[in-house]
Amino acid sequence: MKRKKYKFFLVFTVLSALFPIGFMIVISSYLNRYGIEMTGSEWTQTSTPLLFNLAVLPKFIGPVIFLFVFLYFLKKWLDYRKEKEQEYDEKVVKPAINQIIPGAQFIREKSMDATGLYRCGLVPSFDMDKEHGIIHYQREGRAYSFSNVDLYHVRENSKGHTENISIYRGQAYTAHYRTGISGAVRIFATKMTPVIRKETTAGYLARQKTEMKIETESILFNDNFDVYVTDEQSAFFVLSPYVMEQLLEMKNRFGQVGVYVDGDDMIITLKTGRILFQKRLYSPEQELRYIEEVKKEAGEMLGMADLLEDTINGNIRNNFTNL
Repeated sequence: MKRKKYKFFLVFTVLSALFPIGFMIVISSYLNRYGIEMTGSEWTQTSTPLLFNLAVLPKFIGPVIFLFVFLYFLKKWLDYRKEKEQEYDEKVVKPAINQIIPGAQFIREKSMDATGLYRCGLVPSFDMDKEHGIIHYQREGRAYSFSNVDLYHVRENSKGHTENISIYRGQAYTAHYRTGISGAVRIFATKMTPVIRKETTAGYLARQKTEMKIETESILFNDNFDVYVTDEQSAFFVLSPYVMEQLLEMKNRFGQVGVYVDGDDMIITLKTGRILFQKRLYSPEQELRYIEEVKKEAGEMLGMADLLEDTINGNIRNNFTNL
């Protein structure tokens, strides 16, 4: 919708709001000619009910007209915003992601199943999740996904109002473990304190009946991560000294990182504190800049996931401090 139309809408809204005032002035002048006051007990004593109704009517019709006009243009604005956001996805986000990963599919109103991530022990318990976009793509004949994760607690404040409190913002990835271990391994970062050395992050899934908690030979890693396994031998296939070193690097960078491996399926979560590919209104003048920004976001985070996947699979290419 062109800006000229919005200028017309603005002028029309103002005139609609002024209409009741003008109408009231005209009726007031007309009644004064006949000696009828606009206020006082004369209203109830007048023998001109028609004029009385005409004078009182603007008091009610004015707000009603203004409300209808306001709602009309609010809907127009929301439709315009939705149209421009969809245009932004079609002309910016999807082309940018496809330049990073040819053939990738981006779905705006969807995210990875947050309940499933909780059951894997990778995110804390939550009351509500918001969906901000997921990418599906193929590599070497296998399906991958990369998704925003946005989780909240719903609480009632002291005034009795409901509040949504953000508890986790980041990304989740599906990946593949080429060795294909027989059991399941889950690794997630914990908080280290100087007095008691370690405090498990609140809200995360506790040890399950089929799991055992293990410690590695690295005291530093044990102070920063909890490791639960269904088969003790599986953990030592996954947690090589180099993998532990890189996970510590990632925790230093993000504060919270999680890995879940079951057979040849792997899920990686990073609490980055931000949501990627945020909605925007499309602007042709900013298209190239927007595309480069999205490419940078996608390239950095997908590169991080690829590097961690390669590291766990034994391919030493680089370290995370260079990303």
